[in-house]
Amino acid sequence: MKRKISEKVLLILLLILNVFFIVLILLSCGYKTKPTKKEVYTEIVNNQIEFPEVVWKQAWLESKCGEYSNNLFGFRSSKDYYTYDHWSKSIEYYKDWQDRKLTKYKQEVDSVNIDYYDFIWWSGYKDGKKYSKEGKGYIDYLKKISFNLK
Repeated sequence: MKRKISEKVLLILLLILNVFFIVLILLSCGYKTKPTKKEVYTEIVNNQIEFPEVVWKQAWLESKCGEYSNNLFGFRSSKDYYTYDHWSKSIEYYKDWQDRKLTKYKQEVDSVNIDYYDFIWWSGYKDGKKYSKEGKGYIDYLKKISFNLK
């Protein structure tokens, strides 16, 4: 009888250890929860990012709202995509990026009233293979995305 109880206890302990190691592996691999569309939009607005609806569309198009390394906008260096500890950090990065680039763009086009889609094109978001399959560019593809927080 004692042996059966100790075998059951051992099995339970092994099961607990397995669950612990699975959680540990997921955490070490950057496991994250995917944000909702509304959470992403709210964070964009809270960071005072200009043209929030268009920026939200970019996040959705680039990453389906954070499926890849918490990088909502596909930012990358010449070698690799950036990774963030939390998806909101990529929105903070976007704000810094937008502040730098948009100021320069407004000076270059000598205008305060701009078309944000033109700015996106100017800033380097161009046609890529995954967008040109339909014969459309990145901007045309972006414009087709419905702004829907549900």
